[in-house]
Amino acid sequence: MPAAVVRWRPRRSLGEIYAQYRNYGRGDAIARVDRQNELVTFGIYGLGAALAVLFALGSRFAGALLLAGAAGYLALFIVAARRSLGWDAALAWIPPLRLVVDVAKMHGFSDGVLRGRRYRR
Repeated sequence: MPAAVVRWRPRRSLGEIYAQYRNYGRGDAIARVDRQNELVTFGIYGLGAALAVLFALGSRFAGALLLAGAAGYLALFIVAARRSLGWDAALAWIPPLRLVVDVAKMHGFSDGVLRGRRYRR
């Protein structure tokens, strides 16, 4: 429609962002799309949790791997965001935002896998 009007507004809180990405993850699982990406995210966080446990048990090597892995993962998003946000804002906002988005999508994906099974019966 030539006269169509499209509006966009950013989410106002981390809670709204969480709900948005939880719904994306749920929908992806039910529709059976983007599964590989979600499974990679689960793997990354699972490996990070295992390294954190090993570090807590005294492994400095696991701590170094955890730090390097987290820095590398976040750097992908920070470098991309710095073009539009600048370095200071990207460094301040991207780490907590990435955590919220990733956890929300994993939550929604897990829920969607369970719901998807129910819908397909």
